[in-house]
Amino acid sequence: MLIRVTHKTVYRYDRPIDFSFQAIRLTPRSYHGQRVMSWQVRDENEGLLPTHTDGFRNIVSMLTLLKEHDEAHVVAEGVVDVTDQKGIVDGAPEPLPPLFYLRESPRTLVNDSLRDLAASVEAPDPVAQLHALMSGIHERVRYDTDATHVHTTAAQALEEGAGVCQDHAHIFITCARTLGFPSRYVSGYLLSHPPGQEESFEASHAWAESYIEGVGWVGFDPANQVCPTDQYIRTAVALDYDGAAPVRGVWRGAAEESLAVTVTVQHTSADQ
Repeated sequence: MLIRVTHKTVYRYDRPIDFSFQAIRLTPRSYHGQRVMSWQVRDENEGLLPTHTDGFRNIVSMLTLLKEHDEAHVVAEGVVDVTDQKGIVDGAPEPLPPLFYLRESPRTLVNDSLRDLAASVEAPDPVAQLHALMSGIHERVRYDTDATHVHTTAAQALEEGAGVCQDHAHIFITCARTLGFPSRYVSGYLLSHPPGQEESFEASHAWAESYIEGVGWVGFDPANQVCPTDQYIRTAVALDYDGAAPVRGVWRGAAEESLAVTVTVQHTSADQ
């Protein structure tokens, strides 16, 4: 399936500032089941942005403004051809061994409640166990955009019993690591409607991947209770949200900042 994405981010400041820097992880990589047909990340005023790769082999675009300004505009857009691999990730860059992803991180610190949730999952094999974990999280933590914020941890979201895809992913990762499965956070996009119908929303999507011996890396999306299909575009991975955040930055000046994000994900055809 061909999917077109347009992701616009606008920073506004109530008075001019003299410096800002944004690190942007919004560029997908090609691997088995995901082929990037075209993609660019640009400043609407300055043109294409320079890039580098981080320690997870995510592609990072950099917007640096060393002049007085009161707005910064970033646009990421392109077309990706995705096929359904039943959640299996094959051929993606893997600079780190799977055991690295057993490490705790600030968003995925385990507590007794998370241990209890992990221990409650029973299944005859690893694949079934992780599917059961995904279903258990979906049942325990309802989707609520007002319940958490960008800094919420897995433990806090589980205690609240509500959260967004970021929180579902953090809880899954924490519990899966407790069960001995190397696991990581994934950011990307989701085409969550029938082909031909356009959707706009104010966020990217997030899910998790776990490493299963004899199978490899497999994606799990507790927010939707499915393994990623041909409706998912994978852009970045890390131990948790902090390393795979779509856009993070700093700025200098005596101003108040506001942020506006618009994401459009739609099915497209080869001749469009």
